[in-house]
Amino acid sequence: MGNRDSWDTVSWGTVTTSIMLKQLHISNFALIDELEIEFGRGFTVLTGQTGAGKSIIIGALHMILGERADTDMIRHGENKAVVEAWVDISGHKAIQNFLKAEELEAIDQTLILRREIRSSGSRAFINDSPVTVGQMRHIGNQLVDLHGQHDHQLLLQEEEQRGLLDQLGDVPVARREYQEAYQEAQRAYHEYTQAMKQKESANQRLQLIQFQHKELTDAALYVEEEEELRAEMNRLDKFEDLQHKAGQIVGIGQDEGSGVLEQLRKLKQILRELNDLDPQFETYLEECTSAQVSLQDLFDFAEQYVDTLEFNPSRLEACRQRFATLQKLEKKYILPLAELIEYRDKIGEEIASFSSSEERIERLEDAFRSAKEVLGEKALALHNARVHEGEKTARAIEQTLRTVGIPDGELEVECTWLTQDGFEIQAASLSKSTQYTGPETLHCVEYGAESVRLLIRTNKGEALKPLAKIASGGEISRIMLAIKSILVEQQSLPVMIFDEIDTGISGGISEKVGRKMREMSRHCQILAITHQAQIACQADHHLRVWKQEIEGRMVSTLEPLTREGQISELASLLGSEQTSSQSKDLARQMLTEAQKEIQPFA
Repeated sequence: MGNRDSWDTVSWGTVTTSIMLKQLHISNFALIDELEIEFGRGFTVLTGQTGAGKSIIIGALHMILGERADTDMIRHGENKAVVEAWVDISGHKAIQNFLKAEELEAIDQTLILRREIRSSGSRAFINDSPVTVGQMRHIGNQLVDLHGQHDHQLLLQEEEQRGLLDQLGDVPVARREYQEAYQEAQRAYHEYTQAMKQKESANQRLQLIQFQHKELTDAALYVEEEEELRAEMNRLDKFEDLQHKAGQIVGIGQDEGSGVLEQLRKLKQILRELNDLDPQFETYLEECTSAQVSLQDLFDFAEQYVDTLEFNPSRLEACRQRFATLQKLEKKYILPLAELIEYRDKIGEEIASFSSSEERIERLEDAFRSAKEVLGEKALALHNARVHEGEKTARAIEQTLRTVGIPDGELEVECTWLTQDGFEIQAASLSKSTQYTGPETLHCVEYGAESVRLLIRTNKGEALKPLAKIASGGEISRIMLAIKSILVEQQSLPVMIFDEIDTGISGGISEKVGRKMREMSRHCQILAITHQAQIACQADHHLRVWKQEIEGRMVSTLEPLTREGQISELASLLGSEQTSSQSKDLARQMLTEAQKEIQPFA
């Protein structure tokens, strides 16, 4: 509670040492000019008249814990305020590991937190290294649990009640395993739903490319067809011209009397004779021979060509229709024939891939189903851990309530299954015990499958009711104290600071509250601001805060009290404006009796 997030608690394990606030230095902060406070182990109280400056010290601690910096807190006439705290973290590996990860290693097992506030803003430092306020808040929440006058109201919220239960016994382990399973279910759900969304949009494309692939496949396209069609249409369309021209070539070749070949034979004979007389004609003789061969090939081809020519009007029409079909497809897809064929093959492969996509969706669906089943198992385990620890904790709180003035207090931790929202998991699919009496469908959200709340009655004959509907402010403070006393016995808590937790309770009850805080201080360092002598007399260390006028300005000051100083302060707290010998005797008696009962440190 206070400024410690119950959702983000850190389990430090079982340790014999506790975090300890060693020293607090405040400079130019509100009414404080310069103040240095040293703290010891155990239970420390701060007392002083209203307005003396106790709340200023708490405000300074809030700054160290990463709260919002108020520039109005800078002492008038100064340009900056500084708050610095030294905290002993010996033996706390988890905190030290966090610091190493942030490159903020402690010096001699001591963590130094500093906050500087200027009119232009604030700066935060850990071990003289600049950090963000968020980093300071994160580590501060693990070091100090500051419980203010109104922070007990947090206990009225079911989320806070659940968070407290989740710190006890075996619940943290069950809760961590549940959260891991929940995150895995979320991941599996995200992958599955994304694949389904992709499938929905892909189905439209699949229908399109299936149609296109069929159309292009039925067209039986091949790369050379277009050029072949052009050539064939050209022959059929110009049959008469081709036949006439080719026939002329054949006629020239067949004219044996004056044909070209006969003339070349004569020319070749003359060139042979000339070559015998003069070798310079040899080249021309070779060319003439080559021309004779080429022309003979031409005439032979023309003769064959004429024989193959056949005019076929129906074939011409078929070629024209086929060519039109190709052009239509090219225009429709805006691709030439070769690329159109490549596109057909490509979408064919894409269509084939859709079957593997279906298989992937089935795998993701199975993974999501399995993740939900694991989540359901962990939800049942978390529920059982909460029920078991809730029963045990309720009895322990009842016992503690008796020691702080609520003798008839009865408590029940109610775990109620959720009926909506979250992942829906059929309980029948889970391997649960025969004693299972839960709902047919579990609804798993981030924190579990049930709501958790505290039911209480503080007087005999009353019905158990939610804490918010029955407990007074003073009772809630004591219930909070009872819960934290159980927490402090089970785990290493941070430094606990109580700011006027005694508000609304009588002197007799205050004595019991003081004893309980003293007991708790044997497990962790406790600081308390109080107006009750019955609480103050229980402390190991007593600090008094007062304000005085110095050079025309009010200044808050603090001093550790000697035994005689304690007696005078206790007498003042008992209500005597002038500490009479009678009130001092009562204060001395209270202090003596309380000190007899103080347990030594372990």
